[in-house]
Amino acid sequence: MTLREPHESTWDDRLSPRTPGAGAHKMTPALALVWSLEEPERVGEVACLPPGVDGPFTLGRAVEPGEDGALPLVLTRLRPFERTVTGALRDGRVSRWQLRIVPLADGALLVEQLGRGGLQVNGHDVESAVVVPGDVVTAVDRFSLLYTHRPSDWPREPAGVDAFPFGEADGFGIVGESAAAWELRHALAFVAPQAEHVLVHGPSGAGKELIVRAIHQRSGRKTLVARNATTIPESLLDAELYGNIKDYPHPGTPDRVGMLGEAHEGTLFLDEIGELPHAHQAHLLRVMDCGQYTRLGETGSRTADVRFIGATNRDPDDLKHDLRARFIHSVGVPGLDERPEDIPLIVRHLLRDAPGEGSPPGVRAPTPRRCPTRA
Repeated sequence: MTLREPHESTWDDRLSPRTPGAGAHKMTPALALVWSLEEPERVGEVACLPPGVDGPFTLGRAVEPGEDGALPLVLTRLRPFERTVTGALRDGRVSRWQLRIVPLADGALLVEQLGRGGLQVNGHDVESAVVVPGDVVTAVDRFSLLYTHRPSDWPREPAGVDAFPFGEADGFGIVGESAAAWELRHALAFVAPQAEHVLVHGPSGAGKELIVRAIHQRSGRKTLVARNATTIPESLLDAELYGNIKDYPHPGTPDRVGMLGEAHEGTLFLDEIGELPHAHQAHLLRVMDCGQYTRLGETGSRTADVRFIGATNRDPDDLKHDLRARFIHSVGVPGLDERPEDIPLIVRHLLRDAPGEGSPPGVRAPTPRRCPTRA
């Protein structure tokens, strides 16, 4: 039997779309609506290509097969616990059969223009093109679609998240309907109520602090004490962490409870913990194990009931091995490049909440990334 390190006993034991190997969810090609001139409220909906069906398919206002028998695709609000079919596009500017889509053997799609207006792929004018995941297909002045994948066999069970409107922020503050966003919600729902320490990791700008605060909020603990670990000088680490008695080490020094005292029965969040030198990291081991510590100048020990949450944009394995093992749970926060179909929803959310800004009518089509392969 293979033994696991303590930190490997995490929520990942519950299967998720990104978990490799046995039990991983099957993924099916999908076209996510990322911009619509006349139907911005439908951004985030997806048209999934039926598994096992070779096509061809059409996408537009029609709900009946095309003249060549191509099957019409309809949009769906797809979540792990629900699948709401919203139907074909309704914008009168969109042709009944706007696009023709043919799956290719290598996983790419051949996209052809059938309807009125121009066709662009990644911002380049085409009449037809072969597209791969990550490419953006635009019916000019009508709508844009992102070629992505969605699980075809999500279990229809709650994700531990209270109900919230499609495309809006959930109770954790997460905006997104992608598979990666829903996996993150599953992770938070599992990890938040646990008692053990948590390491939150992901690229800069992924929203790690939002996730940390969501974990604390759902934990039922009291105070959240947050500190950027890189701002603590090595010579002051013990004083900042443990505190000191009055007049120690110098007369006139005030009594300080330290971060552990402040965070008693709460959460201590150390941001950028991966930037701490290994010598600094070693100072955290004992208190993470049992909560025992001694204030500077004091003879007796104290015990703090503290849950540690560390955040880093480094590889978790860059941490000192002993410290890494103390983080029983690990939550990976996907970067926006891992869930590009959520970007329009996030932009809309930010613009709506920006001071002095009204609700935007839509989201601009994504900028071009590369020239497509023409068919």
